[in-house]
Amino acid sequence: FIEKEAPKEINIDFQTKTLIAQNIQEATSGCFTTAQKRVYSLMENNSYPRFLESEFYQDLCKKPQITTEPHAT
Repeated sequence: FIEKEAPKEINIDFQTKTLIAQNIQEATSGCFTTAQKRVYSLMENNSYPRFLESEFYQDLCKKPQITTEPHAT
């Protein structure tokens, strides 16, 4: 996921990739924390707002909402 040209490479900057490579030598539970924060930030500030503006999402919002009422037992 972090190697250049990996089939499912994630979009993170070079410094973050370098930091992961250094941290992985002595792997800890936090060696991907910086990458996780960067990916979340990209999603929050880029991908998600674009999704909300997409025609796909706008069409979903226009469809009638199906509500289910609880059945009496």
